[in-house]
Amino acid sequence: MAGMVKIHAWTPMDFLLMFLMWAVMMVGMMVPTAVRMTLIYAAGARKAERQGTPLAPPSTFVAGYIAMWTLFSVGATAA
Repeated sequence: MAGMVKIHAWTPMDFLLMFLMWAVMMVGMMVPTAVRMTLIYAAGARKAERQGTPLAPPSTFVAGYIAMWTLFSVGATAA
């Protein structure tokens, strides 16, 4: 029993580091898998702009995708 790891309460720095680990991991894994979806959205946005009904730019689409995975990272860290 002496060799067991002692469990301690998380400090704010522990939470921050764990959150950063989750956020970097989720963005690094999930953004590349969304490339095809982003390209399809970009094509649809170009077509909509030609038709006079523009959509949000693809950069906004990607920023929203990253924001959702970052929000997930907060939940994963809190859990």
